[in-house]
Amino acid sequence: GPDDARHLAWLRDTLGDRFVAGAVLHTGPGQFTLGARLTALPIASIWGP
Repeated sequence: GPDDARHLAWLRDTLGDRFVAGAVLHTGPGQFTLGARLTALPIASIWGP
């Protein structure tokens, strides 16, 4: 959940507009949003389309 990205959220808030996007990789099947400019992606997406 969003708590998994708390350090990325801190970095986003600290860097402001210089922060483009953050991603958390997980072993599940789907992609979902964790917050503004923060996304959770399946680790399999690194190797697949």
